[in-house]
Amino acid sequence: MESLLISLCGLRVLLRKSRSVRAGFGVIMSILCAAAGVRTAAAVTVNLSPMVARSTLVSTLDVGKEINVILSLPLSDSAGAAQFAQRVSNPKDEFYRKYITPQEFAARYGANADDYAALKEWAISNGLTIVHESLARTFLTVHGAVSQFQSLFKTQLDNYRSSDGKEFYSASVTPTVPDAIANKVVSVIGLTNSVQSAPLAKVYKKFGEDAPAAIEGTNVLGGTGPGGAYAPADLRTAYRIPSFGGGAPQTVAVFEQGGFFRYDVETYLNRMKLPHPAVTFVGVNGFSGYVYDFSIELEAVLDIDMIIAINPQVKEVVAYEDGNDPFGVALVDALDQVAADNKAPNPQHLLWVG
Repeated sequence: MESLLISLCGLRVLLRKSRSVRAGFGVIMSILCAAAGVRTAAAVTVNLSPMVARSTLVSTLDVGKEINVILSLPLSDSAGAAQFAQRVSNPKDEFYRKYITPQEFAARYGANADDYAALKEWAISNGLTIVHESLARTFLTVHGAVSQFQSLFKTQLDNYRSSDGKEFYSASVTPTVPDAIANKVVSVIGLTNSVQSAPLAKVYKKFGEDAPAAIEGTNVLGGTGPGGAYAPADLRTAYRIPSFGGGAPQTVAVFEQGGFFRYDVETYLNRMKLPHPAVTFVGVNGFSGYVYDFSIELEAVLDIDMIIAINPQVKEVVAYEDGNDPFGVALVDALDQVAADNKAPNPQHLLWVG
């Protein structure tokens, strides 16, 4: 896999492999923030989740519940950062693959250091706890009780139930960014957890059972795996994945949200006679890896299985997971931790497949 793929709310950003692909995260996460539907408007307010108008109010959210919220600052030179990402990704450009380190990216394009320091001071003085600081100073993740955020952002957080029965919490009154930070913050993530995962994996009663009859007009069978499913070789053929040969094995970091059981991964690798590279778990924002939803666990295992199936020479899969926070908070902080983490092997690629 030669590229970095990140997707959120329909937005897809592709960057080529680098000496440190992490250097581009400041650009990507700023774009993600705009795509998440939580940008501050001209009146320095935060847009409500569109799901609020389509859902049923259930109750007020427990004011003692503790949540993480991300406050975002703009890059000091967003146009220059975007141009940098494009040029190092363009094979026809003279700066193709002339990458910089995350620290160099922060120095060149990162958010204003004085503004970031002031934002941290504001958070602490208002009783919030800082749980994550981004390398490029573009994101500050703060922790506090619902009552604190309701007071600071002049809003109300309530529980809702969507038409498909899923429950979520969200601000029900348009939040207002406090005057003290209104000229610094460009977006707020985490006042809702209404973005839900949508697992697409098929659950069989037992591994390798006969596949269901094909639906007319589709061609989902014919694989060489159990029950006619696609085996790794079928996948590589279907997606025309070349055998590069001679390349150094790479580490892949994957973002997941909900934990996974290692024996599920091992079962697939054993059945498909695949190598067993190291699979490492890294908790984001204190997540322990506890499996709280088996459909999400299944999706995480499927992602890890497919990474190894498509590229059996992969050196290691590092699963960055946050099952505590809303999706937007979890994704942004996971991406930044990939960039900043000195404990895990330095990932040469990051892939989110969800």
